[in-house]
Amino acid sequence: MAFSPDGKRLVSSSKDGEVKIWDATVNHSDQTSRDAPVPVFKFAFSPDSKDLVTLNRDGVVALWDPVNARQRETISTVGGDGEMAISLDGRLLAIGDQAGALRIWDLPARRDITNFVLCTGRPLYVDFVGEGKELFIVDFERKIRFWETDSWREKPSWKIDQRANTACLSPNGNLLASGHTDGMVTIWEVATGRQLKRFDGHRRMVTGVAFSPDGKLMATGSEDGLTKLWDPETGQELTALRGTLLSVHSVTFSSDGQRLATGSNSKEAVKLWDLPTRQEVANLEGRGSFFYRTGFSPDGNVLVSVNIDGLFHIWHAPSLAEIEAVERANAKSN
Repeated sequence: MAFSPDGKRLVSSSKDGEVKIWDATVNHSDQTSRDAPVPVFKFAFSPDSKDLVTLNRDGVVALWDPVNARQRETISTVGGDGEMAISLDGRLLAIGDQAGALRIWDLPARRDITNFVLCTGRPLYVDFVGEGKELFIVDFERKIRFWETDSWREKPSWKIDQRANTACLSPNGNLLASGHTDGMVTIWEVATGRQLKRFDGHRRMVTGVAFSPDGKLMATGSEDGLTKLWDPETGQELTALRGTLLSVHSVTFSSDGQRLATGSNSKEAVKLWDLPTRQEVANLEGRGSFFYRTGFSPDGNVLVSVNIDGLFHIWHAPSLAEIEAVERANAKSN
């Protein structure tokens, strides 16, 4: 799933290849396209929201019109599913595929710029740093790799723990957080590869990690059913949020940093937390199980989660003030 940068449209797909374009302001599907016979797993909008790039299970990279849900053209074919990112200026598209190759496109010109062989296997994480001057990769072998995007000169690389299961770059690009299969969490200095902090985060595997938009908070989710908030500079545990007796599979911050959404594998698909008070403000029920991705729209008003069966859920994401206003109104009526 992916929101357009203006927050007005959401794209989702199901296992049968159906691609839907949603009007996120009214919570219904605007357009449905069956031009994608193979399930689409990755999406990315251009910064101006005019183009949508998709990557399907077979590695076909396609460009779509997000207004009418029509496929405009096939850009290329890569080695299967993978990870992708678009630079903030909308010029560069990077895809690391299942075969271990990294390919770079000039998106407006629809042409290849360069490609590299990373290693065997898909990368764990792909992103552009800052304004897009550097490309950042955590490859299949857990090696951290950088390229300067003006010359495509690769910088010196370093490795993180092989047990890393999930990773996230801080907003300023200075820190990398990795969550591990043994429950450990590690903070790395990106410029040097130096391990800054390593702490016993959870009793079981860490399944999700995220930084707040200002980089001052870090959230982790785990199979132990806990969501924890940390100070990434010191490694100090600030709060443990007990929201479910089952696994937490995803954690995500709203764009204003005031709310946190967690996805689980229970009927209570997503829990919404008010971070200043550490209160659970909403419990959003869903169909199915294993809600492994959650995401806010850029304006923070819409929350989306997807389960392992490809079923997408869209909710209005209320703030604590909105919920308290409803509760006051209900109290008066009673």
